[in-house]
Amino acid sequence: EIYGGTPVLGINSTVMIGHGISNDIAVKNMLLLTKEVVEANLSQKIKQVFQ
Repeated sequence: EIYGGTPVLGINSTVMIGHGISNDIAVKNMLLLTKEVVEANLSQKIKQVFQ
């Protein structure tokens, strides 16, 4: 419920995975976390580390 989801690493865009039985609070928190991940440009930063 606290995080609601986790980023999937190793792909070229932001993808978040949530549990199938997530409640409304977990989904809300996953969307907020997704916003933070996108704003932090996490996918690009991870890609740069491995190039």
